[in-house]
Amino acid sequence: MKEWEEPKGFRHELGPIRPPSEGGSCSLLLRVVRNCPWSLCKFCYGKPYGRGKFSLRTVEEVKE
Repeated sequence: MKEWEEPKGFRHELGPIRPPSEGGSCSLLLRVVRNCPWSLCKFCYGKPYGRGKFSLRTVEEVKE
């Protein structure tokens, strides 16, 4: 396996980095959506770079 490949069966999505004032590592974020609904910012890595569209996660995905 090359060092940049994800192991099979492993799904990883980078979430927001929470500042300490918002609970930092002591808070839990439930990601119920995927990607940005707007995707028009010049710095965005969403639609302009061929990444996924905005979508809702299924209940099963959230439970994982």
